[in-house]
Amino acid sequence: MTKKMAFFEKSSIINRAWRQSAIYAAGTFLLSVGQVALSPLLTRKLSVAEYGSYEILVVTYIALRTLLIIPFSSALVYGHCKRCNNEEDRKALLSVFFLISAMLSLFFVMSGMLIPHWPALLIGRGSIASSIGFLILGALALDVFVQIALGAFRASQQPVYYGIVALTQLIGTLGLSWLLVGCYAMGIKGVFEAMLISNLIADILVIPIFSHRLSCTLNSRKARPVIIYAITLMPINIANLILSISDRYFLKNFFGLKTVGLYALSYRIGSGISIFIVLPFLTAWPALIFSEKDSTRIGEYVGKAASNLWMVGMFFVSVGAAAAKPLLLLFGGKKFLSGAMIVPIVSIGTLFYGITQVFLSLAVTRGKIYLNMKVLIIAAIVALILNALMIPKYGMIGAALATSLSYAFGAALSYIYVRRLEPVKIESQKTLAFFFCGLLGAVAGRFVDGVSANSPLNFLMVVLLSATVYIISVKIIGIMPAMPFNIKR
Repeated sequence: MTKKMAFFEKSSIINRAWRQSAIYAAGTFLLSVGQVALSPLLTRKLSVAEYGSYEILVVTYIALRTLLIIPFSSALVYGHCKRCNNEEDRKALLSVFFLISAMLSLFFVMSGMLIPHWPALLIGRGSIASSIGFLILGALALDVFVQIALGAFRASQQPVYYGIVALTQLIGTLGLSWLLVGCYAMGIKGVFEAMLISNLIADILVIPIFSHRLSCTLNSRKARPVIIYAITLMPINIANLILSISDRYFLKNFFGLKTVGLYALSYRIGSGISIFIVLPFLTAWPALIFSEKDSTRIGEYVGKAASNLWMVGMFFVSVGAAAAKPLLLLFGGKKFLSGAMIVPIVSIGTLFYGITQVFLSLAVTRGKIYLNMKVLIIAAIVALILNALMIPKYGMIGAALATSLSYAFGAALSYIYVRRLEPVKIESQKTLAFFFCGLLGAVAGRFVDGVSANSPLNFLMVVLLSATVYIISVKIIGIMPAMPFNIKR
């Protein structure tokens, strides 16, 4: 094997991560790329201020899901891979977590019934969306079971089942949204109704798949360490939420819902570009690294995974940065073009987020969960400080820079901490080379933007040129692996 090929990987664990990522990609975009797919509809059916209201509500949905549901889904992956020794243990653990899911679901339903007008606290009472609190929490109540099921599929490394269920949820939301909002002009309410119905359909699909995986016996003693792990993830997820969505609330307080609407589309596109590769990889990666038996090579694998993700991620960042204006015209129209500079800033920040999570997987594997919490809480504090300092003065650009710089700080801090646990090698020269190749591709693509008056042709020219320049420049300076996605075992 040549040195070039060795850069990508020597073992099968990275290969399996990429192969599974390709399937996980089908179902990981509901609240990221899926939201971008809704943008052409929403930006034309809603005013900019209404789109800002929708953004506040959808990030609040994400916050509630991330804080109260995702920790249990992630803990299920950890417990399945690290705490269960046989199939009976796995069934007992899954049964306990489905019981917890039922309790969470009931909590959301009761909260929605008691305080149906809670959205008014976020967006004011002047909008019809201020009265759809029960609808939003009802969608979350159904989403609980979907996320637990998806966690079980990740734990058992069954990306096909994961893709089927999550793709059902995604297509259902997109299709029903276009019907309810596009045809019946139901506005923001129509999107959340679409989410509720698609979650219900996904739940119905999950039932027969899991009917044989549950046990009548609940072993709470064995499940207790996994539940504790889930609880420890909550402050970590709070930190992640501060990093990813706090800027919207700052913008709303300082500049109003119209600015949030303008920022939201650029942020969605920028983060969606990187999430296109980051999220599927991070979905596959934990179960693989947690299950790795050769503990002496975990540091090597983590370093290679981070290098892989950076190289491939910079390709998407480069193309997305070049095509920022055509994408904003496509998804929002001319009124959203003021956010073009935000797209590449957010895109590189999201890639740093992915790198951070890869590094921190080593800490979790070694049982040093507190390091994960420490890094993200410090990064979140940095994000709040930067938001408070930069947003009042620089507005949307300040918000994007604050977010991206916070993610970059988190990546650097996580690398410093995990190197204390185990040697993790990152080739800094190659890392910088990939960055500058991405910058060169973005500049080349921006150079031809506007050459053609035909919008689809213009977009195609920008994308093809930026992608070509990135690949050729990487190849010329000799850092492109000879077989980038070698699948030999």
